[in-house]
Amino acid sequence: MPMAMLKAAPFVVVAQVSLYYIFSGAHSVMAAWIIFTIFMSLTRVVNSVFFLQEGLDVAWVGLSIGLMVGAVFAMKQAHIGS
Repeated sequence: MPMAMLKAAPFVVVAQVSLYYIFSGAHSVMAAWIIFTIFMSLTRVVNSVFFLQEGLDVAWVGLSIGLMVGAVFAMKQAHIGS
């Protein structure tokens, strides 16, 4: 595992710097966050189903999407209330 982490480190650094520049240039950090979260979730589902050949339980997918949408509304309400 330590070797895998060392090999992945440059890619992680590039990804984090890229995310910083993408998020800092967005009109709304919340919109950038939810778009990124949905995109990453979709890519993970595609990876699990097509590449790793793992089963997909639709109930868990629905629950995770519901939790993401709920988090967005909760954050929006917290922002409006302050």
